[in-house]
Amino acid sequence: MTIDYKKAWKETEFDISKNKEWDKFYTLSTHNKLTPQEVTLKNIIGKNQKILDVGCSYGRLMRLFPKAIGIDVSEEMLKRNPFKKRIQVMDVTKGLRFKDNSFDAIICSYVLNHMEHEDIIKTLLECNRLLKENGHIFISARNRIDWIWQMKLIYWKLIGTLSLVHSRNLTIRKLGKYLNKLKFDFVVFHIDKTEIIIEIQKLK
Repeated sequence: MTIDYKKAWKETEFDISKNKEWDKFYTLSTHNKLTPQEVTLKNIIGKNQKILDVGCSYGRLMRLFPKAIGIDVSEEMLKRNPFKKRIQVMDVTKGLRFKDNSFDAIICSYVLNHMEHEDIIKTLLECNRLLKENGHIFISARNRIDWIWQMKLIYWKLIGTLSLVHSRNLTIRKLGKYLNKLKFDFVVFHIDKTEIIIEIQKLK
């Protein structure tokens, strides 16, 4: 099944706006402390590098990098992003309006786990096109299956509120198969028991 990501995230934003806890989470001003994932990214990506945040949403990671450019398929999500001069509405699965070799680093935080299989491959190759020589892609994924998350998925499915873009659980094992198939070299940073960051080197 082909997913209309723009439509799906518009519906997701509508659900977020109705839920006080979710609405608070997706508001940048409430994020006073850095998460372990954010600390890791801040330590391994140079502050002055030219960075693209794919699926930047409300700007959580953009706040760490003053020169980062953000793109997202969801206009509704970008309304929450305060960095108006540095964001654009684009769909990475349809190709991005940037020249080859434009960025030193690309962040793709919990984006691939919302995609269809063929779109994961499209995204990896598009990000590779945009990287400068010796550039890197940083992807967030799960170290192992999170059973609490799995139970939530089952519950949402039973009550009829499960969105297609939230129905996947991309682990290092699954993502590694894509990376090996495409001949990417990569390094894994373990954040905690369930979360990892994968640093992927540009294809030669």
